[in-house]
Amino acid sequence: MLRQAENLPQKKKRNHLSVQEKANVSKRLDAGENLQDVAADIGVHPETVRKWHKAGATLNQFVNQCGNKARKTTRRPVLEELDGEMIAWFLQQRAEGHLVPTRTLQEKARAVNKALGGDEAFKASTGWVAKFKTRHGIGSTVEEKSADEDSATVATDELEEFLEEEGYDLDYVYSMAETRCCWKALPSRPEAHAGEKRADGMPMPFHRFTVVMCANATGTHRLPLMVVGRYRKPRCFKHCSGLPVFYRGQAGSCLTTALFEDWFVNCFKPFVEMKQFAAGTSGRVLLLVDNRAVHKVSDGGLGDKFRVKFLPASPAALVAVQPLDHGAMVKRGKSL
Repeated sequence: MLRQAENLPQKKKRNHLSVQEKANVSKRLDAGENLQDVAADIGVHPETVRKWHKAGATLNQFVNQCGNKARKTTRRPVLEELDGEMIAWFLQQRAEGHLVPTRTLQEKARAVNKALGGDEAFKASTGWVAKFKTRHGIGSTVEEKSADEDSATVATDELEEFLEEEGYDLDYVYSMAETRCCWKALPSRPEAHAGEKRADGMPMPFHRFTVVMCANATGTHRLPLMVVGRYRKPRCFKHCSGLPVFYRGQAGSCLTTALFEDWFVNCFKPFVEMKQFAAGTSGRVLLLVDNRAVHKVSDGGLGDKFRVKFLPASPAALVAVQPLDHGAMVKRGKSL
């Protein structure tokens, strides 16, 4: 059976180009390049390249009108009139320096749909908003960053090699990260059109708290959240007999070295040891943290079987190996 499977022809991988790239291919042919050479260069069938060349004018027009240069199709939205009115309004709001959070966008879409006599069932759902933003290249672009793909690849390979050499059980390889929640402020990362270089936000608001999240590599064990607020004993906790989170107070609502060690010794270690006791195991435990000065634990706090490993300092490499940077914190935050 294995030999038969090996002899089967491999399915050819399709090369999906963006509309911008297709328009560039058409321009190359207009400049006099050979069609066969261009097709071989981009790994696409010559007949497909010929179709793109014939549709060159349409592709160029679409690229000039579309904010998202990464789109791969020229398909128009179902509610095209509403879409046109909304992107014109959005660009006007951004030109005037106004913030356009998702809720405002939804309210405006419902109002415009009603004014156009559209379908009464239209609710401007989060799904519609997501597709609208994707079509027009709208996102929270605080600043332009160039991802260092090489360092990301190296970091991933090094981490995998380290885990294999040390023989860690993935059930006991944990990842910890923190984020700030500004609960009394306008969005600090306003939505921006793809044509804008950056969407300047507001200064860091005073009313905030820090949330620390931690889970194992297999996703089978999530520790309680650690919340760092401004006050050690807030008045709103007066009648609370217990909290579902590990709460600590700090004047700046920030995670300090002392608080990190407090969390490690009094939250992380006990919960991991409880899991090991329930599973009847006692293996070594690894905690992956961002490369920050506050993420330090004294030798006495670590113990014999616990180890803390810093992730790479490079932003691109950090995102590649930090699971909590892949949307997990956003998803968990929505449940708060």
